[in-house]
Amino acid sequence: VCTAEGPWGFTLGVGDRQGGARSDLTFTAEGPTSAAAASGNASAPAAPVAPLANLEALVEAAPDNARGAGVRYDLSRFLQWTGALDEGTTRFRELAEKAAELDPSVEHLELAADYAENRAERMRFVAQAEERRASDPRVVLQRASLLASGPDPGQALRLLLEANLRGEEGIEADWMIATLYEQRSLREAALAIIERNLRSTGGAAR
Repeated sequence: VCTAEGPWGFTLGVGDRQGGARSDLTFTAEGPTSAAAASGNASAPAAPVAPLANLEALVEAAPDNARGAGVRYDLSRFLQWTGALDEGTTRFRELAEKAAELDPSVEHLELAADYAENRAERMRFVAQAEERRASDPRVVLQRASLLASGPDPGQALRLLLEANLRGEEGIEADWMIATLYEQRSLREAALAIIERNLRSTGGAAR
């Protein structure tokens, strides 16, 4: 990483697999670099702490209560989004479940449902979220998604039409409705929903 301020220089970060700094490295400076350093004309900033290492440290120190749920939630999302895990690992799921256990907010339960290993687990988290706030648009979408993949997808369609969601959740609901229409060969109805959202969002809803 090149320095943006101060004397010329650059920083090279060498970390372990978790993104933390390694303590077993040594280096030898040669040539102009060592001469400049000896004269006090060169300096380099401390190596930055990698985001993953920082989150790992926060989780390691986090208490097992609602305050500690937040950092577990953040690390779970980070691991899943960046793919910063070995193939086959389930740590992101375990962190999401722990966050939901420590602080069963709609946000935490939604993530645990998204990462659930099977339908039964997902149903459990969605049911908990409904107990907290059944009218929350995120909870409605989770329930609709479950119904859409169940024996009677029409229940999902009825739920979404009755809920009449707005904003970002409304767009997501419309895409789900359009998919349900498409599955029933109602292609014109599905296309009308897609075109309406494209017009209303200036093409952003794709």
